[in-house]
Amino acid sequence: MLSKTEQCLDLYSGVIKSSFNLAKEPVSVTTLSSHSSDTLAVKITSSLLKEGLALSLDFPYPDCRITGSDWTSPEKHETVLKPLSEGLYTIGRKADRTNYFVNIKASGCSLKQTSSHSITLSPEEETVILTLTLSKEKSSLFLSYEDAFNSSTSFWEGFWEKGAFISAEGSQRAKELERRIILSEYLSALNSLGTMPPQETGLICNSWYGKPHLEMHFIHSVWAALWGRPELLEKSIGWYKKTLPAARENAERNGYKGARWTKMVSPSGKDCPSKISPFIIWQQPHIIEMLELIRKEKALTSEKAALDFVSENYILVKETADFIADYVVYDEKTDTYNIEPPVIPVQERFNPEDVKNPSFELAYFKHSLKIALGWAKLLNKAEPKWQEVSEKIAKPPVYGGLYQAHQNITDTFNEKATDHPSMLMSLGYLNGEDIDRDIMKNTLEKVLQVWDLPSLWGWDFAVIFMTAVRLGLYDTAFDCLLAEEPKNRYTKNGNNAQIGRTDLPLYLPGNGSLLTAMAVLINLLKAPSGEKTFSDITLKWEGFDIILE
Repeated sequence: MLSKTEQCLDLYSGVIKSSFNLAKEPVSVTTLSSHSSDTLAVKITSSLLKEGLALSLDFPYPDCRITGSDWTSPEKHETVLKPLSEGLYTIGRKADRTNYFVNIKASGCSLKQTSSHSITLSPEEETVILTLTLSKEKSSLFLSYEDAFNSSTSFWEGFWEKGAFISAEGSQRAKELERRIILSEYLSALNSLGTMPPQETGLICNSWYGKPHLEMHFIHSVWAALWGRPELLEKSIGWYKKTLPAARENAERNGYKGARWTKMVSPSGKDCPSKISPFIIWQQPHIIEMLELIRKEKALTSEKAALDFVSENYILVKETADFIADYVVYDEKTDTYNIEPPVIPVQERFNPEDVKNPSFELAYFKHSLKIALGWAKLLNKAEPKWQEVSEKIAKPPVYGGLYQAHQNITDTFNEKATDHPSMLMSLGYLNGEDIDRDIMKNTLEKVLQVWDLPSLWGWDFAVIFMTAVRLGLYDTAFDCLLAEEPKNRYTKNGNNAQIGRTDLPLYLPGNGSLLTAMAVLINLLKAPSGEKTFSDITLKWEGFDIILE
């Protein structure tokens, strides 16, 4: 029976220390992971280890369900332990067409395979140290515990010492906001800033069959560039280059030029089966926006580095902009380019056949084409079609003095006041070019009056915040950001919990959106004159309790 259980994560080093009593004897466990390789390192200390306490490594069959594991199908996979030399072992794993190895460096114990998928560790000393490195090749890497420890501490120390930091002081709500910010940075860096777009639950558990959603990549990760850590966002750009052929094929299959980025995607970039995925388009500009934010950050220190970055990545901008310019449809009567049905907008509450000119998508398409034109200019290239579409694309629809979800609905607020209030995003995530501030203010007030707030997702509260602060409504902004709603709760470890959803116990886009919202606030209120990004700004918000009251 366990007693006196304690666990503490040191955010500055990435090291977890756990302790408990087993049969009244103390056990301590230190766990960490290397940042330079796929290595887990564990140190266990207890007198029980020399008195018969055994440990085991067990391997399930991979599964798309929330746990990522199937323990009922031992015949579907293979696990083979092979001793190599003193303290070194490799475990060969095969599941369907996937083959990999777990290379183990062990101290204070010996390993023996005791069943098809179970490896027993027999302790020989009171301290057992293990490093487990996943690799595509047998015996390719055996990392020491010290090397794994140094890799972890070096990365996290560098992470916290570089870029922006916010200290929120004052009321309990200020302290809670600061807690959410710091833990969101850690969780997002750990789960959302890898070499490919993340799942909405990151590396913690499976969501939507383990598939990343590209429309969420921007929401997850763009904060890194805004907080002065663009290299972390840049890690995923290579994935877009690698999967560009699949995006081109997707566009061509649909009859369009350029590259069409899908919604729910495989690691290879292939579209995944979905009744929603073929109709969603608001993920298209994300790669252009992310590249531009990285470019801006590079330009702060080196114009040459920024221009080199443009040259290296222009193909992604061009192919994406070519699709956007070809996707919209020209209407001679109105002399405008329109987004025509079928389409599912950010607010996934409409029949795709009914949707024309969704509000945010129009603004985002124009915004991204203007960025693309800026890149073309830097490389002395002419793109007249992009120019024409950016000048003539329809404006976000207004009925009754309010921005609507799309052109074919005249009263979003009585008919579809659920899910994402996407009409706010044009003056939230975007800076509101062509947006009438008075109309947007009325729209925000209407959302707060009639919207079904429990139906919002975790990242929507930050969207409302960003719209409110761009309108100068700071009390409203903080009230929304910290609203006590089911999907705006943050657990003790900082995860944005989605109360009421058993298939989605946590939601990393909520954490990412919170961090982006903070960058928008600081840039508006506190950034020094001429500062282009959020890089290297340290702030204390004096009187923050007054703002949050």
